[in-house]
Amino acid sequence: TEKDIILIPRVHVNQLQYNDQSLAYGKLNIGRNSFLTKDELQEGIERLFGTLYFDKLTYNFQKEGNGFVLNMSAREKPPASLRFSVHDDNFYGAGLVINYTRSNFLVSGSRLTVAADLSEYPQFRFYFRKYTGQRMNTLAGFETYFESNLIPGYLEGEEIGYTKQNHLTSVLSLKNSLSLNQIIGMGLLFAYSAVYPSKAIQALYPEAFN
Repeated sequence: TEKDIILIPRVHVNQLQYNDQSLAYGKLNIGRNSFLTKDELQEGIERLFGTLYFDKLTYNFQKEGNGFVLNMSAREKPPASLRFSVHDDNFYGAGLVINYTRSNFLVSGSRLTVAADLSEYPQFRFYFRKYTGQRMNTLAGFETYFESNLIPGYLEGEEIGYTKQNHLTSVLSLKNSLSLNQIIGMGLLFAYSAVYPSKAIQALYPEAFN
């Protein structure tokens, strides 16, 4: 209805301390002197919140001429966080999990995540991403993941040993957001696996390991 559409002569976002202003304006994607619906405002807020750089977003309208200025207040998350946790399970055993996250690492609009599971069978993840483009709807990213697993082997229902597997995956990607729920992208994938059978398994099949 007509009441659900208002004229927005301009948008004002509070001064950001850790992030680039262009990120906020680009994700909101509300042009000057444009007509705005409730759904378009909701989508803009969800896009901005979805960057994970903010933990609270509030807004109000201020009358200006024939329209209303949209005043957006964004409360930023701390630019860096370091978290620790411990685990003890039947598969990986006991371990220490470390997670480090840093916003705007090296360049504005980027996010770095480094996570490691320090256990008998370690895991490691490195993820770097960067928003770019006029509307900040293009996401360039690089991710690499390593894990070490122990895979038991069975013969006629009896466990005969184990195989240790190391797996490394790296992905270089470029994604473009067409809408709130539509993303198109492309990427390059590299995957490498190596297996190391135990001596018990090697003894059962000596011709395969000699």
